[in-house]
Amino acid sequence: MIELTPKTEADESQRSLDSISAELQATPQLKPVQPLQATENNRLRFGLDARVPDTIIVGKGNALYIVGWCYHPENRIKNLALVVDGQTHPMKAFGMPRQDILDGQFPDYDRSGNSYRSGFWAMLTFPEIERPTEVEVDVQATLSDGKICREHITELTLQPAIEPLERLSFSRPRNSAAEPLVAICMTTYNPPLDLFANQIQSIVDQTYSNWICIISDDNSRPDILEKIRTIIARDQRFHLFRAPSRLGFYHNFERSISLAPDQADFITLSDQDDHWHPDKLEVLLSKFAEDTTLVYSDMNIVDEKGMQIANTYWTTRPNNYKNLTSLLMANTITGAASMFPKRLLTYILPFPQKIGDPYHDHWIGCTALALGKVKYIDRPLYDYVQHGANALGHYAPQRKRFWQKVKGALRYVWRFHDWVHAYLANGQMVYFYDLMREQIMCRVLDLRCARQLSKSQRKSMWRIMHVDERLSDFLWLATRRLRRGRAGRETVGAEKVFLAGAFWKMSTDLRLWFRDRVFGNKKPIAAVAPTKISRQAADPAGELATTVQRFSQVQFTQKKIAPLNLEISPDAPSRINLLVPQVDLKYFFGGYITKLNLARRLAEAGLKVRIVIVDICDYLPAVWKRQLQSYDGLEKLFDNVETVYAYDRSKRLQVSEQDVFIATTWWTAHIARRATQAIHKEKFIYLIQEYEPFTFPMGTFASLANQTYTFPHYAIFSTELLREYFRENRIGLFAGGNGAGEDDSISFQNCISSVGEVRPEDLANRSPKKLLFYARPEDHAARNMFEIAILSLAEAIRSGYFTGNWEFFGIGTVGGSAKLELTDGVHMTLLPRQNQEVYCQVLREHDLGLSLMYTPHPSLVPIEMASAGMLVVTNTFANKTGDKLKAISSNIIAAEPTIEGIAQGLKTAVSGVEDYGRRAEGSRVNWPTRWEDSFDEKFLTRIKQFIGAVSN
Repeated sequence: MIELTPKTEADESQRSLDSISAELQATPQLKPVQPLQATENNRLRFGLDARVPDTIIVGKGNALYIVGWCYHPENRIKNLALVVDGQTHPMKAFGMPRQDILDGQFPDYDRSGNSYRSGFWAMLTFPEIERPTEVEVDVQATLSDGKICREHITELTLQPAIEPLERLSFSRPRNSAAEPLVAICMTTYNPPLDLFANQIQSIVDQTYSNWICIISDDNSRPDILEKIRTIIARDQRFHLFRAPSRLGFYHNFERSISLAPDQADFITLSDQDDHWHPDKLEVLLSKFAEDTTLVYSDMNIVDEKGMQIANTYWTTRPNNYKNLTSLLMANTITGAASMFPKRLLTYILPFPQKIGDPYHDHWIGCTALALGKVKYIDRPLYDYVQHGANALGHYAPQRKRFWQKVKGALRYVWRFHDWVHAYLANGQMVYFYDLMREQIMCRVLDLRCARQLSKSQRKSMWRIMHVDERLSDFLWLATRRLRRGRAGRETVGAEKVFLAGAFWKMSTDLRLWFRDRVFGNKKPIAAVAPTKISRQAADPAGELATTVQRFSQVQFTQKKIAPLNLEISPDAPSRINLLVPQVDLKYFFGGYITKLNLARRLAEAGLKVRIVIVDICDYLPAVWKRQLQSYDGLEKLFDNVETVYAYDRSKRLQVSEQDVFIATTWWTAHIARRATQAIHKEKFIYLIQEYEPFTFPMGTFASLANQTYTFPHYAIFSTELLREYFRENRIGLFAGGNGAGEDDSISFQNCISSVGEVRPEDLANRSPKKLLFYARPEDHAARNMFEIAILSLAEAIRSGYFTGNWEFFGIGTVGGSAKLELTDGVHMTLLPRQNQEVYCQVLREHDLGLSLMYTPHPSLVPIEMASAGMLVVTNTFANKTGDKLKAISSNIIAAEPTIEGIAQGLKTAVSGVEDYGRRAEGSRVNWPTRWEDSFDEKFLTRIKQFIGAVSN
């Protein structure tokens, strides 16, 4: 998962490497919860990692995972539970390691170190209800001294069933009283219009005509939405509903089927870009009997031009529609191939909580099989269009040859330690994103379908729900595929995936049990957080701790800039080596997006590119490759670019004497310089995305960062404003005048997120008005001036600048959700991280932006805010003047970086917020939204000249 907004490179050295915080994706109805930071020593301190729902739709039963942290500042917690209206819900886990919480709490709030063992997660279950109910959620801890502490978390509203904001009013008579009415539920989001028109025509051409089609559009671009309306206008059986906010395909399908009218007898699902065979509806309907709960068919796999790739979906695995346990582990029922009776909706809706990447058809198929019989039609009834924009494509796992397996096994033996580290890291991700999703599906199924489930089905589901807790259930899953023989292939090895997650949890429990016996329930603080040890000069122990800490920093710095262990080989190909600190897509942000797109564009230009990772990280290229599928342009990055993990400097890295090194941070610049000298070259190439000495206190790191600009290099500056700052202050290449600096450097503009077209009518009549603040309270983001921004905003509110109804939100923090009091009765809601799609939606929903950066770089956030039609207050700095910022967008209001200056900027912005024409005009920013424009042909030609000069 990526962060809401871009960060800069300095964040990389500050971020904890072993945080276990699980980032649960929240539904659009969720609201932030305020983490309590009690000051009394007899109070619990706690917070939640994900937003808790304001309202939960219960239906026939529902469940909610909650993940967070809780500790007592003086006593160890012996037992922890959640209490919902007096009913105790035990934790699935508590007392789990949370390095990130220790880093934030110790020693200012937590001198005991108890915050290290503060992680917890739990599942709340809600049985069927008849009327709306308000419930309170508390956290209750039993301490080591026997005392019980209890703190209030939040209130929840439980609703019996989904009530759509709009429902289809359907009164058209049926074609025949004997013919059932089929509701075709389609979802759309910026569909390829030619494929969409083809799909609509294939529905119109169905031999069965008693149907209606409900289209739930997930906020497509206004121009595309109008074309959708035009395409469907010729047939009154199509009905278009636009979602009030971006939902994502999972919840958009949930919305689509909830809009089906009461008169419908059957529901079938449709993608936006396939092609139905004329008899699809007719054949599906013909297979239903009284006990049939779902019918689905095979499909042709075709490309975007209609050319057949495969004449069946089942090219590599057996089909399964009879074994519920196998279906839970690996879906085989495709939504677009399915039809089911409308009566199932009371069991299907609402969908379970969105954890990781769930799929609507997986949930629907499992529910149908739990309630009755599923039938399969062994012939294609539609053409599935396989292309890069599909939410889910045709899955064809490759089977390894015998010698590949042997080679892999030998590699595991040779690098056993690295393999264990990578396996546990992958298992942790699987646990929170895959196994958690599987367990909540099983729990909801059990709540809703217990009477229809067989005893063996219920037993299997309970084993899945406890596979991370009980050894017997772990062994059951480990041997399941062997027991099922050839039929076990139907899960394509999903058991191994879930076992990895369960093994991570059980091994963590075992490690903590052992540590409790040795260290007494906590990790030694000196080993956990050496940078947080007290420095009281009057305390000899404190002085010793400080000395140990500083020596530790010496070792850290030494490792940070340690040279690569190069093996110069005449047989090695010439490569462009892009040096990056690490790759961690959980914390993916603008700086890394820039680096990876630079690697991509250089590879596309015909150069042999290698990404060299120099810091410690979990080296999981297969996982990265899968996660990059959601980033435009980066889908095939690791197919075209080599990667190598070079943190262990004892291992040799093969290079040629013609290799070129590109540094991307100050410490990789030290590494690049030594590598360049080792191959007897003079210069390297330096990607400069910030004046990095500004990102550290005056000291070692600031000095080492400043030194890198004196190394012989060619410079690639992120923005001309940054290059201009170096020029005006005679830094680096410009130290001796402008001549060499101009010849040996180039600038580019980092691509910003595209939020689509902004029209005045889209901005008008919003109530309340909303302000969005780029809020980064962490120490490593001090240059974003969090304190000045909050003080300025409070001053503007007290001065009466914000007239009318306003709400205040903040984004960008790496912490959890929280509320921050600005003035009496006025609060700001800090939102947690979300994916890029949600970030763009958040931008589109706000009217005024506040984003500060006390550096010469303009920051991308104010530009993205302006492109979404916000008036944005940001600060000037040196050559970053108001005129230069206004040249980017007239929506940007530049102010002096003082409390008074920012407050006046806010006053100006508020006074112009209802000039919707100005805001729409200013949304057309003078800045690229495509990396092909950032790194265009002119840029690549210049970089090739640098590369040629370096390698010769």
